[in-house]
Amino acid sequence: MCIHSIRYKKGVSPEKLIETLWSNKEAKDAINNRSVNIAKLKSILEKIDNCVLHKESGYWKLDYDPSKLYIDFDKYIHVFSEGAIDSRSGNELLSITQRGSFLPQTAYHWADNIKSEISNFIVDSLLKYCGQLVSPENAEKIILVCDSIFFYDELNENALRLKCKSLIALGRHTLAKQAFEISLRNTNRYMERSIM
Repeated sequence: MCIHSIRYKKGVSPEKLIETLWSNKEAKDAINNRSVNIAKLKSILEKIDNCVLHKESGYWKLDYDPSKLYIDFDKYIHVFSEGAIDSRSGNELLSITQRGSFLPQTAYHWADNIKSEISNFIVDSLLKYCGQLVSPENAEKIILVCDSIFFYDELNENALRLKCKSLIALGRHTLAKQAFEISLRNTNRYMERSIM
């Protein structure tokens, strides 16, 4: 509901909830599960000021006050909607991505498209942001940006190149070599998995 409320602004239909979460259940059981879970979720959200789960125009929607509840996905959508990355939006995106990838512990089919969209946007945007940073003056920041990119694409060659160049510019040759070797191991591990 949160993703649909923030990304699409209208929430999620009851049918979509059942299809996504209880497609393996009989219709009666799925409707019952939906009702029970929504009631539980509502009672949890009541404890947060200005955060309400309600039905609007046939869609379940989450409304909240961003000053009371921080949702990094909302910040991401704000940066995403701006399109071009400048220093301010680059820093906003970096502050979000430094905590890790989007829904890292989830492997749900319904989340694949949004996770892919987010990953592609973040990698492309952070690489463009790196292009705006002039090394070696911003070498430390470029390293932070590249580390964030690796949360979304651990084999990204552009990020690896930028990180190694920045580490070398800072005189950290051993760390540059380690970063390259880690990337090489990750690539080999990925290749082995794809062959099997």
